[in-house]
Amino acid sequence: MKKIQITTIFNIALFGVIWGCSSAESFKPDMRDISTKGMAKDTAFSLPYEAVRETDWKYDLDAQESSQNGKVVPGTKIFFSDTYKGNGMWIPAQFEDGTLRWVKPQDFMKK
Repeated sequence: MKKIQITTIFNIALFGVIWGCSSAESFKPDMRDISTKGMAKDTAFSLPYEAVRETDWKYDLDAQESSQNGKVVPGTKIFFSDTYKGNGMWIPAQFEDGTLRWVKPQDFMKK
């Protein structure tokens, strides 16, 4: 009887871990949920940079559709945050029009 109870507890715990891992995807940060209303430009995104070559931007890191991706032309001015570092390859940036997009930091030079 004790073996059945231990097996049942183990199975319930395993189910919880599997369910938690599968639903963790819904808790990832999504740049579309970030609002800059009421945020001064120099508060979060205050480090000015300029594109040194044509590069890509993404509205969402998981975006595969071309409608959610675009190009940054050389000379485009953006602002990086001094607090949020991103995942290394892609980091969030605020464009001059106030929109937030993911960009590759190696394609920008400090202004």
